Amino acid sequence: MAEKNYYDILGVKKDASDADIKKNTASLFVSIIPMSVIIQTLIIKLQK
Repeated sequence: MAEKNYYDILGVKKDASDADIKKNTASLFVSIIPMSVIIQTLIIKLQK
């Protein structure tokens, strides 16, 4: 079984900041799950 490179999946470099990783993770999440736009909006509102 091939080893997964999560940095490549997220589209970031290995030395990426936490903020870049979070941003790309959220973008990937939204692109995979359309309903996630609503979920992501709720998460952001709950974090404030």
